[in-house]
Amino acid sequence: MLPPRDAHEVASPFIRKESNSSITGTYIVDIATVKPSPDVQLSSINGIIDTTLYFKGGLPRQIGVGVTTTNGHIRLALPEQQHAQRLDIRVRTVNGRIHLLLPRTYQGLLTSSTTSGRTIFSDSLIDNSQLVETDGRKVVYRIQPEKADEKICEDGKLLLEDSCIIFDVNANILVEYYGENFSWEHFLDSNVTQHGCPCVIA
Repeated sequence: MLPPRDAHEVASPFIRKESNSSITGTYIVDIATVKPSPDVQLSSINGIIDTTLYFKGGLPRQIGVGVTTTNGHIRLALPEQQHAQRLDIRVRTVNGRIHLLLPRTYQGLLTSSTTSGRTIFSDSLIDNSQLVETDGRKVVYRIQPEKADEKICEDGKLLLEDSCIIFDVNANILVEYYGENFSWEHFLDSNVTQHGCPCVIA
């Protein structure tokens, strides 16, 4: 998927920290040959983060993305990339909901934890997920798309895969595929239960 023409081009490591201000926009991150730690690090206190990330360049390795807020919600969108780079995603917030949009090429584990909220997967994501572990408010799922990337498979095992860890204090977590347009009404609906899709209680 090609980025929009108004996207901002930046080089990794792309680090931005704000206080009493928000971080928004669409960015094309030029990935360095040698991995920094991480490639993208966005953080805000008393402000939201609402951003879409595209990547170009780099070696066949995981791309590290870290996003954190205090008193602000997070919307992180990761469209399907031209070169299907693997992702290492870390998202954390206190007092703000998280809305994560994954590429449909995502293959690997996703760990989600909340202290007083819910983790909600969209219908399509549920269909491509298998529960690995559940422990109180924490769930671990393996996500496998309908068509696995054969280029990174050998004898049925992934040579390199995506990973994602999400943690939220005092709010809910929604995870869906980019472009799926899952309704926020379900996300905020108190009638959605553990036994009814599209919901997973963490």
